[in-house]
Amino acid sequence: MKREEEIFIKRDVLEKDPMKGRDFMKQFKRYGAEQKVRILREILQNGKKTSEVSEEYGISSVTLYEWQKQLFEGAVDIFGSKEKGSKKLQTKVKRLEEILSVRNELISELVTENITMKKKRPGEI
Repeated sequence: MKREEEIFIKRDVLEKDPMKGRDFMKQFKRYGAEQKVRILREILQNGKKTSEVSEEYGISSVTLYEWQKQLFEGAVDIFGSKEKGSKKLQTKVKRLEEILSVRNELISELVTENITMKKKRPGEI
């Protein structure tokens, strides 16, 4: 059997799932973040069973449980970041205020020097 024939046969087998009679390659879908949240809400808020949602959307229950795991891990980061973020934000604001204060002092010194230099020049305003 030639290499091209092997590839064609393997591709033909992958394109059709003989057990279910549907396209194998079309089975996999990508869901965006908003779609995942909407689907998970049906389970978490509306009380639907995971198996029902799995059948309705054609998503494996393992995938749904993985999405739930990701959701809750992300929630911990979101709630935890507010406390950490506010301290980091306060520190950053304080540091920037110090930088602005130093900058303003330097500008004031330069303006003062400029004025005194202009006064020393004869014949100029």
